[in-house]
Amino acid sequence: MIQNGDYGCPFCAQTLENSSHCILHCNLSKAVWFAVLGIHIQADANLVEWLCNWFDVLFSNQIQEDHLCKIAITAWCIWSARCDNVFKGWKITPDTIIHRSKKEIELLKTKQETSTPPILKQNRLNLHWSPPPIGIHKINVDGSFNYSLKTGGFGLILRDFAGTHRGSKCIFLESALSPEQVECKGLREAIQWADDMRLDKVVFEMDSQLVADAINNEEFNAYWRIRFLILDIKRILKNNVSWECIYVPKEKNKVADRLAKLARVSCLSSVWILSIPDDILFQLNEDANHVIYDI
Repeated sequence: MIQNGDYGCPFCAQTLENSSHCILHCNLSKAVWFAVLGIHIQADANLVEWLCNWFDVLFSNQIQEDHLCKIAITAWCIWSARCDNVFKGWKITPDTIIHRSKKEIELLKTKQETSTPPILKQNRLNLHWSPPPIGIHKINVDGSFNYSLKTGGFGLILRDFAGTHRGSKCIFLESALSPEQVECKGLREAIQWADDMRLDKVVFEMDSQLVADAINNEEFNAYWRIRFLILDIKRILKNNVSWECIYVPKEKNKVADRLAKLARVSCLSSVWILSIPDDILFQLNEDANHVIYDI
């Protein structure tokens, strides 16, 4: 609502109002973010990029979903207070918004506590890799991601129904966006590998349930920046009806996990391992702390 040509911020009246200033940069808004969630707003933050970044952080598992809900509640309370000031003429102070934000967040917490069922713990002590049925090959896929350096690596290991090692790969990614992106690139490489080797029946195993669910379900909720990669993988698997991607617990994917970490830590890029050297085999075996099947 513009009155008498005044485009100034209704909170501080010190600068022209836009969405980034109203929600993030006004001194009143900054005080609210810090008091409610301890968030410092950077001087060059753009509202759209700032919000998208929080979703990126969520999908990379650096924050929990309820933290993003608290951010949304706080932003809504700031916007609601702005509207109360402009349309109702109410006098707004930082304490007013802080109190309302904390009240709404506490209400959210109460609803979560009453609606969340208890999580039953699973005994995973005796979980190990299992071979596929006769005539089927299995490729285990896993990714490794470095949050601070934004690098990654993925490992692949191909075995037949007898558990015989048929080949392995570990590839270093100099630039990566998230763990899910690394997992998707590893799966895409595994699919291309199976196609190059003209394998008829293949099971692709991975311990990223988010990616596996996205591949296997028509509707999926995944990191938006890897959506087209997921759609490409779904298209290829749809055209190869004897190929399937399944989720397995981490305990059943240990060798691929060690290969992925080896690729990331040692910066091994585009490495094809038909016969794993003794020193690397020993390292994988020691790290996995269990027998590696027939490698």
